[in-house]
Amino acid sequence: MKNHFYLLSRLQKALSSGSKTLVIKKSTNHSPLLTELANCGLIKSFKQNDHLVSISLSHCSPFSNLSFNKLRRSISAKDLTKGLIRAGGNSNIVLQTNHGILAGTAAVKQNVGGKVLAKFY
Repeated sequence: MKNHFYLLSRLQKALSSGSKTLVIKKSTNHSPLLTELANCGLIKSFKQNDHLVSISLSHCSPFSNLSFNKLRRSISAKDLTKGLIRAGGNSNIVLQTNHGILAGTAAVKQNVGGKVLAKFY
């Protein structure tokens, strides 16, 4: 999970600086996390090879502000549901669950909670 926070911090810096592409050294399989970020519209696409990960950033995303949870706070399925209802669809959460990495809406559908990796709004 530590490597996911490294990826998210680099992604946050790249988005705030207006970069179109982010390339980082591959240290672990980031596919599940990047797939969820692409599904949520935060990134356009990504490619991985044995040594590098190349990410095309989406600056026209409705979610322009990315924050990530340095404290690795856990959230229950019940609290997650309340939080998403309260946000009114204007934010999204990516969680590390026992079912893998899921977007907040997918975690609600599966009625699972987990550790918050990122929140964007």
